[in-house]
Amino acid sequence: MNSTVCKVSVSEQLREIRALIPQNGRRVFAALKQLEREVLPTNDPALIGLVYMNFSHAYYFRDEIEPFRKYLYLSIKHLLRSDDLERLVRAYNLFAVYAQSAGCFDIAYNYYRMANSLVRDDRNSLIRSVLEANTGELLAETGDFKGACTHLKRCIPVLNRNKKNEMYAQTMMNVCINLGLYSIYAGNLTVAHKELERANKIYSKAGEQISEKTGFWYLLFTANLALAENDKARTGGMITKIIEQISGAQFYTEFLSDTQRFCRELMASGDKRSAGRLIAALKKSDLSGASTFRRLKFAQLCIDYYTATGNTAAKKESFAERHALSRANFLEQKKVYLLSVKQMILINEIDAEHDAVRRENEDLQKLAETDALTGLPNRYALNNRLEDVFERSYRRKKMLGIGIIDIDHFKKYNDTYGHQRGDECLRRVAGGLKKIAAEHNLFVARYGGDEFVLIYENRSDAEISDIEAQLLWEIPVTISHGCYNAVPRDKTKFWDHLAMADVHLYRIKQSRR
Repeated sequence: MNSTVCKVSVSEQLREIRALIPQNGRRVFAALKQLEREVLPTNDPALIGLVYMNFSHAYYFRDEIEPFRKYLYLSIKHLLRSDDLERLVRAYNLFAVYAQSAGCFDIAYNYYRMANSLVRDDRNSLIRSVLEANTGELLAETGDFKGACTHLKRCIPVLNRNKKNEMYAQTMMNVCINLGLYSIYAGNLTVAHKELERANKIYSKAGEQISEKTGFWYLLFTANLALAENDKARTGGMITKIIEQISGAQFYTEFLSDTQRFCRELMASGDKRSAGRLIAALKKSDLSGASTFRRLKFAQLCIDYYTATGNTAAKKESFAERHALSRANFLEQKKVYLLSVKQMILINEIDAEHDAVRRENEDLQKLAETDALTGLPNRYALNNRLEDVFERSYRRKKMLGIGIIDIDHFKKYNDTYGHQRGDECLRRVAGGLKKIAAEHNLFVARYGGDEFVLIYENRSDAEISDIEAQLLWEIPVTISHGCYNAVPRDKTKFWDHLAMADVHLYRIKQSRR
């Protein structure tokens, strides 16, 4: 099976496997193990890395963090050795999301930046909008709501260029809600209302595409807006709906941080009763799916609430809970930092390997473009340079001069004194030309035999004549210099200039006979 067919087959199988993740974990991991056995013999780092990344996704969905870390590291290890930058970006993003959930904000921010640096400069790149949105959520967790809004606003133009994407409505809805929510905390209610209006329009057009849990998020957004506008009746109604959602069959623990923030806003407004109702509902719900860090923050919220309301017994209980969670979170953060260090060592090692290969390729390229006898650029390098300067001179309507230098009577000298003396003569001429070219910022190359070429960019005939005089004076043997200097015309090529320079050289030599 060739690589392309194999990649298509693996992608199709993974699509089917991902659809099973929410329902049947045993079948998912059995299918992934079988796929792993199939791709390992290919030694294709992109394919192997892709399979391992799906392992990590599946384990992360099921909150099995130890195997998640193992397979994410293996995924990054293989993807670093592939040319699949998009999936490497997604792997970095997944690790950043995990680090953020553990409260390791510095590591998360670093990995979001690393991922962003790998995204190709594509205005339509959806993965860039995902990274911007995630970075915005991270900054919001640190309290930088203005910075969060800046990143989220960058998502909107990209998403608007991808309206046909099946995830457009859901993703845009999420961005609008987040941007509106963080605008409230940043004190900009005008933007919040604008995003509320945009979210409502999206829902009216594509409500069936919006997930149920986004509805809870929307409730939090509108409740925060009502509170910011001091609309007590609307705020109370929203709180009742939020509590109904929290008390339902499933509370989406990824919204625990936003719910806690709303509780703190209620407490700051003086509405401790409503804050207490929300806290009580959260305490009764199943928060086991939330990260230790998120639950630790909730324990601190409870301590602050019970301190404000004078409930000493409940406060003491929350202190004990915070103590246990602090220890667990410390251990989790330690594992995040250790994995990050392990991955950075791996990244640096592979970067060093890539640097060594690049240097080797540069050395080979240099050898391929260098004349072994004189050390000057050879004809291959000359042709490459001439293509570039000819195009540039044509585009800018600037003069381009090409001078061909020929050693007078070189064949007779070479036949009389031998090839060694002839080679020495060529090296001495090359040395003189190199010195003068460096002095005047010119390009010089060996053209072949006893001929050399100088390229004069944007030089007048008078300037070239002065350089020619220096050549005739300083080169240690007698030479002839034929030059053609003109602005490149339409439908001409650099070899037309070379041909004209050769004609001028021939005329000079003929005139001396």
